[in-house]
Amino acid sequence: MSHEMVMSHLWLMTILWRISLYGVVDLYLHMESVKSGIKSMVVDEDESLAFYRGLRWSCDVYCPSCGSFEVNNRGGRGHGKRYSCKHCGTFFNDFTGTFLERSKIPFGEVLWILTNIHNKSVKQMAEELGHNRKTVVRYHKLIRVF
Repeated sequence: MSHEMVMSHLWLMTILWRISLYGVVDLYLHMESVKSGIKSMVVDEDESLAFYRGLRWSCDVYCPSCGSFEVNNRGGRGHGKRYSCKHCGTFFNDFTGTFLERSKIPFGEVLWILTNIHNKSVKQMAEELGHNRKTVVRYHKLIRVF
C-alpha cells in the first residue's frame, strides 16, 4: 500500500471519528473495509445511515445531554431516527451534536463529498450532485475543519 493511500485512509478514519459526538468508533475496523464500505453505500441513503449509526452508536444509543443509555426509539423522521431519553426527557436524533445536525442534504451525499474531497473540485462536485456551488462549499469547509 502506497504512502498516499495510507495517509488517505488515516485522514478518512479521523473524519469518521470526529463525526460522532464523543468519538466512539470501533477502532478495530480495518481501514480498507471502511473505505470500500463508504464507496458502496454512498448511493443508497438507508445503507449510508446504517453505516453512520454503526459508527455513532457503536456501543449503544445514548442521550447526548445526560449520557444515559435508557432511551426510547421514536421512529424515523426526515433523514435520521428520533429518540427520547427516559432519564432527562430530551428528544434527539442520529445527528444531534454533530455538524450534520441541521443538514438539509442526504447523508449519502455528504459521504460522497467526503470521499471525493481530494479528487474533485467544488465546482465538479456541485455539478455532479446537482446542488448549488455554495451548498457544496459549506460542506467542503465543514469537512476540511476536521
